Amino acid sequence: MLMEMAIDWEQITTNPCFGIKKLMENPPPTRDLNENEIVKIMSALTEEPNRVAVAASALSLLIFTGLRLSEVLTARWEHVDLKQKQLYLPHTKAGRSRFVPLNDEAVAVLTNQYATKVESACVRSGASLYAVQKLLGHASPITTQRYAHLDNDVLRETSATAVQGYLDKIA
Repeated sequence: MLMEMAIDWEQITTNPCFGIKKLMENPPPTRDLNENEIVKIMSALTEEPNRVAVAASALSLLIFTGLRLSEVLTARWEHVDLKQKQLYLPHTKAGRSRFVPLNDEAVAVLTNQYATKVESACVRSGASLYAVQKLLGHASPITTQRYAHLDNDVLRETSATAVQGYLDKIA
């Protein structure tokens, strides 16, 4: 491919590698997880307190869908259709696009991940937990709190605002 590009760019006139057979490499051996290993992994993911971790969600999707790691890690939200329960892959290893049907477990992982994405954005922009709870249809504020993570900048700013309120009253 490199030599073809060099010819296209008129850096060389002929491919010096023409006629040389490509070395065929054996793919590395693969090992499928057995049922006990899958159960252990899924149990660990279920017990993980940070259920919204990207790694945990990606691993769950790998198990629930059978997709390749690269397909899960490069998936984009605009290609997820939760209503139709499918994921569109525009570029597969074979160079073709395809739709992947999503089972209920995969949909649950993606729904959870999407809700978390919306909550982190809402809470960080100053929306109240109550507003986020109603926006996402959570029956309990505890569910909303589980996914609403504040970063240190937001906490620092809130603290500074509270302190400034006292300083303004003193001055």
